[in-house]
Amino acid sequence: MMSGISGPEAARARITVESHLALSATINWHLAARKIDLGALLRVILGPARVSDRAPLLETLSYLRCAYGERRRKSGPAAVLHCLRTAAMLARIMLSPACWTCWAPCCTTRRKT
Repeated sequence: MMSGISGPEAARARITVESHLALSATINWHLAARKIDLGALLRVILGPARVSDRAPLLETLSYLRCAYGERRRKSGPAAVLHCLRTAAMLARIMLSPACWTCWAPCCTTRRKT
C-alpha cells in the first residue's frame, strides 16, 4: 500500500498500467482457449473478491459468450474483453461485491433508481 493512502484510494492505486495489461492478457488467454473454462475465467475476474453464490455469475459469463460469440474488435482482441476486464477491475477496487449494487466504493447507501 502506498504511504498516506488508505481505504478506497489505496484500492484504486493498485490498478496500474502494468496490472491493467496483465489482466487483459490473462482474460484474453482464457478467451482464446479451444474450450473456455468459465469457472477459471470467473476466478480471474473475481480475483480476491469472494461471493457466496457463483451460479448467477457463471450464467452471465455463459450468456456473454453466446451474445458476443467470436466477434472481435478491429484492433484484434475479443469484443467481450472490455466488459470482462471492467468487471475484473471493479472486483479489485470494491470493498465488497455487495457494493456493486450501489456503484460506490462502500455500501453505506444504496443507489436510487
